[in-house]
Parts: sequence; structure tokens; C-alpha cells
Amino acid sequence: MRLQLRLFAALLVAATIGSLPARSYKKSNEGQLVDSGSFGIFRQGRRIGTETFTIHQRPDVSVAVAQLKIEDGNDRASQTSELQVASNGDLRHYEWKELSPEKAQATVDYHDQFLVEHITLAAGSKTHERAFLLPPSTVILDDFFTHREILLWRYLATFCGAAVSPQGCKLQPGKFGVFIPRQQASTIVAINYQGKDKLMFHGAERELDRFTLQSDDAAWTLWLESSYPFKLLRIMVPSENVEVLRD
Repeated sequence: MRLQLRLFAALLVAATIGSLPARSYKKSNEGQLVDSGSFGIFRQGRRIGTETFTIHQRPDVSVAVAQLKIEDGNDRASQTSELQVASNGDLRHYEWKELSPEKAQATVDYHDQFLVEHITLAAGSKTHERAFLLPPSTVILDDFFTHREILLWRYLATFCGAAVSPQGCKLQPGKFGVFIPRQQASTIVAINYQGKDKLMFHGAERELDRFTLQSDDAAWTLWLESSYPFKLLRIMVPSENVEVLRD
């Protein structure tokens, strides 16, 4: 697999930065745009939702902003997230909001060897604080497909580094500790590179790299572009009869 990893410096560049205060980048286009677009979410061939996202890279932090909307019959849901990752790959700050059907929100930061989550589960309810003994390198993996793309980049960087020789690199099975803020839980996921597939994508045949993502309760298959900027193009979740396609 030939790679030239030059994207999302938060995951690829080994550097040390100081502790800087978290800030919101939602209304800003600061930094280099690494990726943007939308994913269509399909169940049994019928579109039930859309996730829109942007990922910007700055010298000190990279920021992924996403909005997820589901409309499946009478079931409607809307969530937003903002993930800030420092240039050494550590978590800087995470914000999640559920806009419907309930009003909920959460933030996650690293403090004194703990990931600290502040979560409000309903409008007007008390905010709860929970501390998890997890390293700052723990990957945030909420409901957003953008987070899966970032996790794949993290996997590629782990085995290939920031600079890859023309001969490429050897991808091996990898395991990553992740934190799921919405569930207030941590777990281990496994990623494995499965080789290349030729698939029809938006009316044209594409050669894509296929990966599997295994967690405690589900197995996902993901297809990534084989060259820069290594965009995530397709996801299959057989247990949920769900397919995700980049628009």
C-alpha cells in the first residue's frame, strides 16, 4: 500500500506543545482545510441521514467539526461535535451536543492524568462530572463517521509515520484505546488492513483500500482512497443493515 501521509498533523507529527486553553473553532475557517463534505447514511438502500463535516489543520491543533442528522420514519435525531487534537495526537478538547430528540451535551478534556467528562443528559438537568484514568492519546469515537476517518489516519500513521518511502509500508493489525463520550465508556477497537478492492463509486470504478474495524459489539468494513488525501468513501455495518457513502 503506497502512502504519502501528509494530512491531519494532529495525528501524524510527533511534537510537544504546551497546555493551551480550549476554544471553539466552529465559526472559523482558520488553518488548512484537510477534508470536508458529507456522508449519506442508508438502511436497506433508503437514505435515512446525513453527516456534514470539516477538518482543519493548524500548527498547534487540528479541528474536526461534524453535524449528524437522522430522519428514519418518525425517528429523528440531530447531533453536533467538535474534536480538537493537539499536534502530538493528544486530545485537546471535545464537545458534543444532542439537539433532538433530547437536549443533551458533553465536554471532554484531559486533566491530571484523567480524561474528565462533563455531561448533561437532559435540558435543565444537573451536569455530572466523571473522571476516567485514560491517557491523553485515547481516541474519541462517538457516533460520527468523521471520527472513523480520523481513526484510520491514526492507524496509518502508527505503522507508516509522517514520511513514507516510495515502496510504501507494511500495515499490520492494530489495537487502539477509544473513549465514547455519549456512552461514558472506554473500550479497545481493532483495525486490520484487508487489501485492495475495485468498486463502483458514483458511476466510476475505483480501486480502494479496505479495512475492518472490530469493536465489542460490531464489525465495520471501511474503504479509503489509496492516495492522498486518503478520504473515507464507504462504510458497511452489516449488523445494522447500514451503508455509508460519501456524497
